[in-house]
Amino acid sequence: MRKRNLPISLFLIFMLIGLVLAAAYLYYEWQISLTAATPQVRFFKWSDESLYNTITLSCNVYADAWVKDDNATHGIKNTGSTAKTTYIWFESITGGSNVANVTIFVRNETGTQLCYITTDGSSNIGEASAQSWNCDAQGIKTDTLKIWVKGASAVGAVTINLGMKTSE
Repeated sequence: MRKRNLPISLFLIFMLIGLVLAAAYLYYEWQISLTAATPQVRFFKWSDESLYNTITLSCNVYADAWVKDDNATHGIKNTGSTAKTTYIWFESITGGSNVANVTIFVRNETGTQLCYITTDGSSNIGEASAQSWNCDAQGIKTDTLKIWVKGASAVGAVTINLGMKTSE
């Protein structure tokens, strides 16, 4: 009777060890992917100092008129200790038919233009159209966003979604 229980017992022990190792492996992989999810260069909201990977900016536009915000609600902050090549792009524009031009300028704290992105509301959308600059390690300093939106032939609302990443 004992000879028959020994192979079954060994099989169950090996299965249990395999399940524990598989669970440990999955837990380890999950931990690694979480640590890579927070980049060092992120959008910085002026009002509450929170950090974001993407932001949404909204405004109303008027026919053939520019709406200019020289210090938008968000800046860009590098929380790391080294400079990073950083990319910014339009993820999407809702109400894009209401605009003739949207231009986002990235400037440093002295006002020097570092890069800009532009669209007519339908072209140059997505990460493939990203523009880059070197975002210095800055501590509490931030690069600022300057936003210019020109209305098309009608009055309307526009929502601009921006994305950003670094080449780490």
